[in-house]
Amino acid sequence: MNQMQCTNVRELLSTYVDSELDPVTSLRVANHLEGCVGCRQEFEQFAQLNRLFKGAAGVFVDIEPTLTGRAKAINDRVRNKILSELAAVSPAHDQDDSLSEEFFPPVIKKTSPATAHPVGIKRWFPPKFLKKLALVAATVVLTTLLGFTGLIYWAHYSGTLMAGTVRTHWVCTQLDHLGLYRTTPEQTQNLLLRYQIQAPDLSAVGLKFQGVHQCKIAKADFAHLVYLDHANQTVSVFYGGQEAIVKLREQAGTVTPQTVFTKQDGNMRVTAVCTANQDHLWMVAGVLTPEQIQIVTNSICLR
Repeated sequence: MNQMQCTNVRELLSTYVDSELDPVTSLRVANHLEGCVGCRQEFEQFAQLNRLFKGAAGVFVDIEPTLTGRAKAINDRVRNKILSELAAVSPAHDQDDSLSEEFFPPVIKKTSPATAHPVGIKRWFPPKFLKKLALVAATVVLTTLLGFTGLIYWAHYSGTLMAGTVRTHWVCTQLDHLGLYRTTPEQTQNLLLRYQIQAPDLSAVGLKFQGVHQCKIAKADFAHLVYLDHANQTVSVFYGGQEAIVKLREQAGTVTPQTVFTKQDGNMRVTAVCTANQDHLWMVAGVLTPEQIQIVTNSICLR
């Protein structure tokens, strides 16, 4: 059997795992996979994704990579095809085990389906179309997950502290609308106890506390307290430790207690203020007027 090149094998992996290659080519690919570690690793990764997304679509297949396993699978398909053709010509042959044992080794006999007509969704869509549809769906899911991963990294791990606060406010707001960052009252209370804080009362500016979760800004850890105004717009209040103060010093230089640092980003205002003993940092992000920012920072500085 002529050896195949890695480039040719990898181009055939998609049809190989779907058992759509002719027997000779299928055996040549299987023979190559047994001796090539690189191609086999790529096949196993592809096969794992294939099983995952075909399983989600209700299509379950056993992908056999070995040469002997692939040969047996081909033999079984040929055998079943011959038996089905014999059964179509003479139904009595379907009940005669001696005929199959004469040509093939004894195996567990598979019962022919009662009808040759497809049922359910397969009646309207061919199997190959469903396979392609499952792979397209898998691609969309993976692209979405990768997009979310890149978005979260962009918000929580890149940029300066003030710019990162704007990004984190926006990303966390979107994820909260999807229900991904919402916490139960018990979880909220436990997290506030962990940070040894109480949610500031900001009702003077029409803000109502909703919940808290952990997040990062410029790689520094923060507790993210979420508030809503009368128009259901989100205002974020962040509470960080010494690591956050170091990040602010990198951007603003000298940081003194209760000094307010403000950044304007469009209609968004970001404010940072260090506690009196310089051991924690409060930050506020949202669509707020200068008067509202002043009231909020005064409420925070009193804590």
